[in-house]
Amino acid sequence: MPDELALTDAVNYNRLANYHKHFVAQGLATPEAIVAGTCLPASDIGRARERLNELADAGLDLACLYPHGWNEADRLRVLRELAPS
Repeated sequence: MPDELALTDAVNYNRLANYHKHFVAQGLATPEAIVAGTCLPASDIGRARERLNELADAGLDLACLYPHGWNEADRLRVLRELAPS
């Protein structure tokens, strides 16, 4: 999602007790850290693809992506760009 929307979501989710405990357990203490630790960088799709590759190399075999905050055309473009080659 666009960076500013991700930051807003991080603030809102962090207000929920269970999410807050989960974030704290991961060492994610600020909204910026939550975004960096739980989201792919929307402003750099190439870096997002690299991050997915890093996760796959670490053993992740299924990634669930939720590209929201964009119109339909941009959402499909992002998913195509992030799909494994």
